[in-house]
Amino acid sequence: MNREGSNRPLRRLASTGWLGATAALLPVAALAAPMQDNVLVYPPTFFASAQPQDALDMVERLPGFVLVDSDADIRGFASAAGNVLIDGKVPSSKSESLKALLRRIPAASVARIEVIRGGAPGIDMGGHAVVANIVRVAQGTQNLAVELGEIVARDHVLRPNGSAEWSRRSGDQHLDAAIEIATEFDDDTGTGSVATYGPDGALVEGAERRQWEVKQTLSGRGGWETPLAGGTLSTNASLAREAKDEDVAVLGLDGETVAERKTDLQGEIGAQWRRGLGGGMRLDLIALQRRGWLPTLSTSVEGDDQERFDEESDTAESIGRVVLRRERGALVLEAAAEGAINRLDSAAALTENGAPVALPGGDAHVRETRAELSLNATWQATHSLVIEPSLGVERSAIRQRGDTELERRFIYWKPRLALSHALGGDDQLRASVQRVVGQLDFQDFVASASLDRDQVSAGAVDLRPPRTWQFSVAYEHHFGKGGAIVVEARHESITDVVDHTILRDDSGDVFDVVGNIGNGTRDTLSLDATLPLQSILGIDGARIEATVDWIRSRVTDPTTADRRPISEDKPIEGSIAYLHDLPGGKWSWGVELALAEREREYRLDEVRSESYGPRLGAHVDYRPAPPWTIRLEAANVTALTHRDRRDKYEGLRDTGAPDEIEVRRTATTPTVVLSIRRSFGSGAAE
Repeated sequence: MNREGSNRPLRRLASTGWLGATAALLPVAALAAPMQDNVLVYPPTFFASAQPQDALDMVERLPGFVLVDSDADIRGFASAAGNVLIDGKVPSSKSESLKALLRRIPAASVARIEVIRGGAPGIDMGGHAVVANIVRVAQGTQNLAVELGEIVARDHVLRPNGSAEWSRRSGDQHLDAAIEIATEFDDDTGTGSVATYGPDGALVEGAERRQWEVKQTLSGRGGWETPLAGGTLSTNASLAREAKDEDVAVLGLDGETVAERKTDLQGEIGAQWRRGLGGGMRLDLIALQRRGWLPTLSTSVEGDDQERFDEESDTAESIGRVVLRRERGALVLEAAAEGAINRLDSAAALTENGAPVALPGGDAHVRETRAELSLNATWQATHSLVIEPSLGVERSAIRQRGDTELERRFIYWKPRLALSHALGGDDQLRASVQRVVGQLDFQDFVASASLDRDQVSAGAVDLRPPRTWQFSVAYEHHFGKGGAIVVEARHESITDVVDHTILRDDSGDVFDVVGNIGNGTRDTLSLDATLPLQSILGIDGARIEATVDWIRSRVTDPTTADRRPISEDKPIEGSIAYLHDLPGGKWSWGVELALAEREREYRLDEVRSESYGPRLGAHVDYRPAPPWTIRLEAANVTALTHRDRRDKYEGLRDTGAPDEIEVRRTATTPTVVLSIRRSFGSGAAE
């Protein structure tokens, strides 16, 4: 084993004097962790040339690390966590994105960032192969950051962006709060055309089309951390209101206008208590409560015809989790128990010219109770080999009421085995095999309608979670100053794929519905690379970052019995960026190219194909003084065309030619964002 190469990041700490200066502030375990081959340590000096303002600036510069955000749509806590820890702990919030959380941590408050690959004592990996642990300094600090800006669309529409973030650390007490208003334009926003062609390819009709979709979010959140009963209590609370407006106009003889309004209210309160019990034992208790309310109104007017779709959903989630962890030498054992109660109450109605339309699943009430037990181990078998076996069992009951009366119970075993082997020189080989049980989207149980596309979907009946055996191998190579390449190959064998299928109601009418369509496979090849250009081209402070996924999936179509990709799987997706921190630290700039994408959705009577060309973005950051950052960012500079094709059939889709083809082309809208950020008091608190 090459110990010389594996301890390079730690030697960099020692050479800067940081390790000795902070030794008195850190527990012994924290100082020992970087000695392992699967932990890379990045001190503040690694990021100094870029003059980062917050922890997010630092995480985005970690070589070969790709941020995986928390997912509020996944029920439960353990499976929804992202791949960033704060002082060794998973953030107790599900609703707040990791990016928002990291922006509230000033760069001056970060003692170091540990990138853990394959597990380490005291670290909860949360099922991720790689996590980043933000270790904060123990000194008292206080910081306030205010950001003001505007987002401008092509049609000279200005919308505000802004935020205020405050944090204070004094001894063992930590407080933080933030308020934000953010505006986002959808990728489909723009002007273009819609054309319909017959089976022979002849143009039947065409018209101009305009689409405008904007989302504005107002949110507030806060957190408090304090010693309690011999441990540490971390609490969080948040409230957010997201308003989404979509307007579509088709300019023709009769003309058509479609308007959709959604207002999503989400609230969350959570707490996490951690205490060391002695003898290498540690206890974590987590509790979380979330509530949501989402009313939707869609209207369509075409000539003398009018349609209206109303839906109102009320959601709630309650989570409790207990984790007992024991560390003894090279072996870490962890036992966890988690319980969750989820519910969805939804009512949907569709009318045409005032007359109600039958909508299976328009009245849906879904309840789920789920319990999960797991036993995990992390064994440092040798200096270079870490073995992580785990076994979990999940038991759930889903009760469906309303238009459908049904109750189902499931028990699933979830084994996992992961290996990570240090190859020397900070390189690593990882392999894993695991059984993953997917979650059902409660919205699939509810009827839906897209008036713009004249599509109606029934609520799902007797839906089962997909189960996947997942096999993966990854190789990580580090080189030069900040260079890294990570290549991963993954194969998934899926039972009960969730996709579109057919539902017949009591009257014999046929509806498109989300359901289980059999077994399928998915193969993914991923590349994540950070290439510093100083050693290659002599350009100091410049780097190329690339993230690309190639995906191939297969499943048997329930309508045609042909093999086809799983709906909405993209054959390729990713981005390539050139980023340059200019000498002196005041200027940085970059350009990013999002790769062309396409995806297909297979419904009972049509195939929908969406595609985007490559999209170019650019940004410039100017820091006239350390507390200030002025950022100019342009997205979708090339304003490329979004193409949406629908191959329609009169009845059930078959292998023959479609009866009608509709093609929509939209010249998407570039946006420009200007923001000014000012930080106050990022040093030690008085």
